[in-house]
Amino acid sequence: MDSIQRYKGYTLCPYTDTSKLENGVMERFFRQDDIIVQGFPKSGNTWMIFLLQELYPDLNVFQHGDKKVPPMLEWLTANPRFFDDFDTPITRAVKSFLIHENVTREGHLKNFIDGILPGTPWVNHVAGWRKHSDDENVFYVTYEDMVKETKTTVRAITEFLGRSLPDSQLENAIVNTSIDNLRNSPTSAFRIDIDESFMPNYVAGYFRKGKVGDWKNHFTVAENEMFEDVIVKKLQEKRIEFVYKL
Repeated sequence: MDSIQRYKGYTLCPYTDTSKLENGVMERFFRQDDIIVQGFPKSGNTWMIFLLQELYPDLNVFQHGDKKVPPMLEWLTANPRFFDDFDTPITRAVKSFLIHENVTREGHLKNFIDGILPGTPWVNHVAGWRKHSDDENVFYVTYEDMVKETKTTVRAITEFLGRSLPDSQLENAIVNTSIDNLRNSPTSAFRIDIDESFMPNYVAGYFRKGKVGDWKNHFTVAENEMFEDVIVKKLQEKRIEFVYKL
């Protein structure tokens, strides 16, 4: 694990150039009217990005070959030398993990709990953003909120952005970005920068069930106890409610 990079207590992706974090590259990139989607991996970020694209087609996208994808902040902090043999930003990231030893689901869970996976510690991530939930330029939302009260949450997002839309447009956007439509739509591959020739059927597997509480179908008793002993206790210490199911 000597190759693990950390910055301000967080584990970074292996392709991150920490000097770009330290010299303010990202700050120079932002504009006053930018809409930034920030979340922990596999927490509904893609759903939010697709939803915003459905609601506001005028938002900027990045033309990459025949694909149109939103600019990813990770691109700004990437070390270009790491990508010499690859084709696109995200496939490079995917391949960066495939060059490591095979990781089992159990091992992946332990790495998550131990704070070894990129973006971890997860509890610190959640707590850090929760502190800013009342900031005037931050809209704090959880995946569970999006699932439980989809239309209400989407309407609140449009009002936060100062670009309210009629119910019909909200409803169309919600239907078009449902988990089944995202998984089965042929256009999804064109909105995620993935080379399907490198990873066939990647998009179909990228969007899982989208269900809150599906962990119960996978965790063993021992894994659940390990999660509760570390993650749940830390959440309780920070007075953050953990939603197990809906």
